[in-house]
This record gives sequence, C-alpha cells and structure tokens, in this order.
Amino acid sequence: MQNQKKKDTPKIRKKLIAGVILCFAVVLWHIWQKPLTVPAELIGSWKTIDSRYADRYLEIDGHTIDFYTGAGTGTTGFIQKIDAVPQGSRTLYTVFYLQDGREEQCSFYLTFEKQQSLYLLNQPGIRWTKDKES
Repeated sequence: MQNQKKKDTPKIRKKLIAGVILCFAVVLWHIWQKPLTVPAELIGSWKTIDSRYADRYLEIDGHTIDFYTGAGTGTTGFIQKIDAVPQGSRTLYTVFYLQDGREEQCSFYLTFEKQQSLYLLNQPGIRWTKDKES
C-alpha cells in the first residue's frame, strides 16, 4: 500500500505543476491583452435619409455593432477589434466582430463634412449620419 502512494505522488505532483502553469498563463494572457477601445466618434445610432432604408439603422456602442434591418428585426455583433486608416479628410474603419459564432467585418468611411457622415464601403453612395439623440 505504501509503495502505491509513492508511485502516485509524482503523477499528482506533475498534474499540480501543470495546473499552476496553466493558471499562470491565463493570468498573463489577461494582463497583456489589449483592451477594446471603440472610438467615441463611432458610438451612437447612424441613420440615413435614403427612403429605401427609412426603417433601418446601425448602432455602435462600446462592445457591440447592431444592424437594424426593418420590421423590428436586427442582428448584433460583438466587437473584437477596430482598425482605423486615415485617408486625408476621411478615415477608413473596419470593425471585426463575432455574430452567431462567426467572424464578420464591416468597413466604412467616416468623414467630417458639415456633420459626421458614415459611408459603408459596399454602399458608398448612401450617407449615414449620427442620430442627434445618441
């Protein structure tokens, strides 16, 4: 019986050390992970005066990007990262997000005309402006 305890002790010790190393690695990962910062100029509800999209809007907050597609329907994506590339008087933003377990992205230009305007990359002719209430 005593020999069995001596044989089990190294196995238990190895598992314990592996567990401690794993916990330490998780703590380090959380410490070094860069926190998500959504630029303040993007936060809010974005709407267009284009009648084809009268009941639709895009909403961005500190953690999510929501696409409201009319008739009370919409989708929510959880923002993972945002890239910004200044291009003269406008900035190209790409929002990387998770939606229903899939990695997705949305790219758009933000301009500072008379007021901030957002132009989706796949619909460059449609101007979206920030709702004054957001």
